[in-house]
Amino acid sequence: MATIGNYTFPTHKTGDTIKVITFTIKINLVPLDLTDSIIRMDVRTPSGTLIRRFSTIDDDGLSFILPQTDGKFQFNEQIISFEPGSYIYDMEFTFPNGDIFTYVEGTWTIINDITKGYSP
Repeated sequence: MATIGNYTFPTHKTGDTIKVITFTIKINLVPLDLTDSIIRMDVRTPSGTLIRRFSTIDDDGLSFILPQTDGKFQFNEQIISFEPGSYIYDMEFTFPNGDIFTYVEGTWTIINDITKGYSP
């Protein structure tokens, strides 16, 4: 049985780019084989309202780091434009045999951006 890891995303300003964040899933210190799996990450308000779903399907915000047998994946570099607030999330893994497990969960605080969209 795997323990659910807790990761708190760094506080982020809305409208700014977040850099790549790499994750490694291990069970009993052995990297989990993620071959042909799907990862989904829902970001929600504390009351449960869905803000955004990220997924490895079509590299929609999440992608695998090859080889998939090393248990590594990443939250891709991208602009995050959520409304300022405190959010919760988890990452659900669906495996080819139909098994579904949640391995990562945590919080994410988004703060207001003061200087917005400046272009010379």
